[in-house]
Amino acid sequence: MKIKVKIPRRDLTREDKFQERVKEEYIKWKNNLLNRAKNIKDLKELRKIFDELDKNQFDWDSAAGGWLESSEPYEIVCIAIRLPGLKENYERYSIYGILSFSKGLTDSFDHTGDLERLVYVKDEKGNYFSYSTVGHGYLELFPEILGNNSSFKDLIQKEEYVFEVGDHSLCTERDDTKILIGKIPFIDIFRIIKTNIYKDHIYKEIPLLTSTDLEEKLEVNWYDFAKEVVQIDQAIKKELNEYSKLFRIKRAFHKFKNYLKKKKELDQIYFLNAVRSTIWHIAPLKQVKILNTLKKEMIKHDLEHEIDSEIPRKLDTMLYRLENLIDSVDFLKWIADHDPKKLLRKFEINVIKDLKPSAIETLPFALGMILNKPLDDIGYPEKLSPIEKGKRIIFWIGGNIYRILRSQFANINKGVSDRFKSITNIIDRLAFKEENE
Repeated sequence: MKIKVKIPRRDLTREDKFQERVKEEYIKWKNNLLNRAKNIKDLKELRKIFDELDKNQFDWDSAAGGWLESSEPYEIVCIAIRLPGLKENYERYSIYGILSFSKGLTDSFDHTGDLERLVYVKDEKGNYFSYSTVGHGYLELFPEILGNNSSFKDLIQKEEYVFEVGDHSLCTERDDTKILIGKIPFIDIFRIIKTNIYKDHIYKEIPLLTSTDLEEKLEVNWYDFAKEVVQIDQAIKKELNEYSKLFRIKRAFHKFKNYLKKKKELDQIYFLNAVRSTIWHIAPLKQVKILNTLKKEMIKHDLEHEIDSEIPRKLDTMLYRLENLIDSVDFLKWIADHDPKKLLRKFEINVIKDLKPSAIETLPFALGMILNKPLDDIGYPEKLSPIEKGKRIIFWIGGNIYRILRSQFANINKGVSDRFKSITNIIDRLAFKEENE
């Protein structure tokens, strides 16, 4: 299926210029790397180059760069990842926009390849809510109320999406936006002001790979993995709540004595919290090694009898689902590297049939980069760590104010706007500096 992208006319020429700039930088980087490889004299030099390149990042940069060399402005592909809700009969969808580059207002902020997402939540009554991206990948603080819809497909076909200038943050726009704070709906002042200040847009339809495409045709199943994560989290929460205050006080004294003796000891609460932190805050790509280590420590310290037997069993099931997910993505990446024609056959999906081969070849590596993001970032902002929640508040306030000011200055007539040109540049520089540090 295709979704509608709303493009501010003011950004069209800038997008083209930014794209050319990033393309030039990519070509320089590629040629420099190839020249270094040609001049290698021994294996030590080769090892040095390997050490400098993170494999996942290199695969992503080179694939996105190859797409960038032949792409057009606002050439975007989206994918929808289906996820379970945190409550029974709830469901979530993360829509990722995949772009060949990310642009900033200064050269230091440009790079090949970009992933931006927004998250939809569906409750048990069929009501939908969404979290748009404000900036630097952080989601809105409060969910937007979208009302009841017959299906997710019906909802997103009515939506208008905007990839904001700068880091291409992804958001939806409508005239009557309301947000949910606690259980009370409020008018979203930030979004309404920004939407109504600047209204000179053009529209473009871009392809979206649905969760059905992802799960059935490409065999990349996020839902089964995330479902096990949610179940483990609920089981651990229940287990932790059963420990009495007296037990926790005794544990604190015991840990203090061990600290004085410089003795480290792993107990059941430490193990449960470590598992819980890993499944939400560590990227799935890195979880297998960590969780297997924790399982070994659990056996070593004889903790199996101290916790609910369902938790280790659920952990094994989750690891099985995770390894299947990683293997599916790795297989697509392997095909992209070794047999591009086979990859194009694998991706014989009508909605992307007109895409350039270089764009399709980028998709497996985009899926790999998503695997390198933790679940709290992919689709569960409620599970962010306290520090990340604090950052989210800052970016929500600062990002919204910046975008309102930028729209206001862009809307001032030419004779007056020159007076504000330096102010606009300062705002842009400060915003992009903050968002990329």
